[in-house]
Amino acid sequence: MPLTGADTIPAVTQALIDQATQHLGVKPAFWGRYFSITSPGGSYTSAEAAPLSTNGIKLMPIARQTNHVNGTNAQGQQDGIANVDDLVTRVGANVLKKHKSEILFFLDTEPSPVVSSDYYSGWAQSVVAHGKTRKLKIVPAVYLHHNQTDAWDQLVDAANAGHGPRAAWVVAELNNACSNPVPNWDPKFVLPNSNPDFVPPCPIVVRQFALDCFNDVFDFSIINPSKQTFMLNRLLSTM
Repeated sequence: MPLTGADTIPAVTQALIDQATQHLGVKPAFWGRYFSITSPGGSYTSAEAAPLSTNGIKLMPIARQTNHVNGTNAQGQQDGIANVDDLVTRVGANVLKKHKSEILFFLDTEPSPVVSSDYYSGWAQSVVAHGKTRKLKIVPAVYLHHNQTDAWDQLVDAANAGHGPRAAWVVAELNNACSNPVPNWDPKFVLPNSNPDFVPPCPIVVRQFALDCFNDVFDFSIINPSKQTFMLNRLLSTM
């Protein structure tokens, strides 16, 4: 079975970890949490560090300012700086300095508004550059729906300009996904249905296969088996 992960808006607790483990049949390898500069109420807090660390679960940071992502290059740069500062504040500089390799920072994008190449390029440049000022090797990644060809086109343009994502996490859900068994990785299912020969601008490392499970608390994902080491080495230990 592929390695699994979860993401939630509520803060991580041992009770949530136990519930996710019971559903998945194994502890999640990672947990996605938000670092939001527009809705900080659902963002990661230091209280989550202990349960994640005790259970050996890596933190996957998600930058969330969804209604900004169709903006300008300048806005992307401004938001990237704010995201990096928020990451350092919430996780802690002393914790982050223990992480010697790259850190994947996923930008949350949704079907509307569509992410623009200008915004993504600015954001990607900014998280890398501002991360360096914090002595961190942050690399840009992205979250999007696998069928969202307009967003893929924008990300291809950003990549062609030299500022594309290093990794993608895609939504690719089947009916009744919250009650069905964890699926195996299907390399075609994570690509747009309308273009199964599409070559993405970066590796697709994670598939979110179930959304809004158990009273809309959990989303569940699987890691691309060929990218497990790549992925886990670039996520964060919390203590």
